[in-house]
Amino acid sequence: MVQASQFRNGGYMVDFYGAGYQVAERMGLAARLQELRYPVTGLTYVNHDGRQTSRFTLPPTFREVVSLLRSDLARTIADQVRAPIQYGTTIEAVHQDGDEVALTLADGTQRTADLQDQLALLFLWREDDPAIAADPAGTLRRHYGDLGWILPAALSRLPEDLYYDQVT
Repeated sequence: MVQASQFRNGGYMVDFYGAGYQVAERMGLAARLQELRYPVTGLTYVNHDGRQTSRFTLPPTFREVVSLLRSDLARTIADQVRAPIQYGTTIEAVHQDGDEVALTLADGTQRTADLQDQLALLFLWREDDPAIAADPAGTLRRHYGDLGWILPAALSRLPEDLYYDQVT
């Protein structure tokens, strides 16, 4: 489900690396992301006058950082999703019954899905304070713990090595 009325092209350049790149490899997306990347050969720091103060050159074999447009990343992921993507709606209610979950969408339509044995959750929200929370697990529980479905159970079992970061 995507709130936007259609796929959104454009957007900022993003650097994709570390844990995100490892997940892309496991999803089988790394080769496509490498094709779409904008090669970055180095980083240059400039002062307030626009003069270079330092430069860091990356070796040509350094491919674990992928710089690409947000829409290229989103399209690569969307192309691999097996279920149809429905644009222009949001999820209003979730009800789990055994191994099945029922969704009520904002337009009133109903969707059901079988639950899998494995689960990965991605949480995104707008935050005015740019500081990373001292207690990421507690922050997630405060934002999402009362939404029902499997969230209370999942949030009670967050791993010790919870990956928590900012997206700008």
